[in-house]
Amino acid sequence: MSAKKERKVFNIEPELYEDIELYLGKAGVSSKSEFIRDAIKFYIDYHRVDKSVDFITPIINDVMKSNLDYFLEGMSEMLFKLAVEVSKLNLIVAADREFSMNELTNLDMAACKFVSENNGVLDFDDAYYTQKYGD
Repeated sequence: MSAKKERKVFNIEPELYEDIELYLGKAGVSSKSEFIRDAIKFYIDYHRVDKSVDFITPIINDVMKSNLDYFLEGMSEMLFKLAVEVSKLNLIVAADREFSMNELTNLDMAACKFVSENNGVLDFDDAYYTQKYGD
């Protein structure tokens, strides 16, 4: 399956050769020769498509997907931490006071209204003012 290879001699700057050694593991290849072959094939393909957008689009998509995955992971972690904090507050309030079902229903409706009126942006001062002085 492997194509016949010929040995060729090329001149290369020492810094560039050091970069090959540095990125060898990240490239998923087992030898410097394979790294150089892959790099040459990539560059030739780039010129074959005349620097077409079709060539770069998959690369951009991969980078964007990677960035979004990283962002989503961070958001999930923050939402989990927020849920833990809200749960702690709920437990403290529940231990401190007994609510009737009617009071819980009213509290739920008031909280939904408050959050929706503020587009989910919660501010303690606004909540305090609403509790103290009404709408």
